[in-house]
Amino acid sequence: DNMLIAIGVDWNKNAGTEFYVVGYSASAGKWIGLDAINIASTKHSSQRWMQELIRLNFKWRPDWIYADEDGIILSPEKLDV
Repeated sequence: DNMLIAIGVDWNKNAGTEFYVVGYSASAGKWIGLDAINIASTKHSSQRWMQELIRLNFKWRPDWIYADEDGIILSPEKLDV
C-alpha cells in the first residue's frame, strides 16, 4: 500500500510542541495515526523540537509537513540534514 504521510506540528507555550504523524491509505480508504510526540516547553525546547522534526522527517519521509504558526507548510526536502 502506497500511503500518503503528513506531519502536523502545533506550537503551544504551555503544552510544548506537539507532533502528530498521519497516513492515508487509499486502498483502505482511511486515515491512520502513525506517531505522536510531545516536546515539553522549556528554555531549550526550540532546539529539541527542531531535532525532533528532523528525526520524524527522516523516519517517515512525509509528503507534507504542516505547522500551525501562520499556516506554514514546510518542504520535507529542506529538512534533509
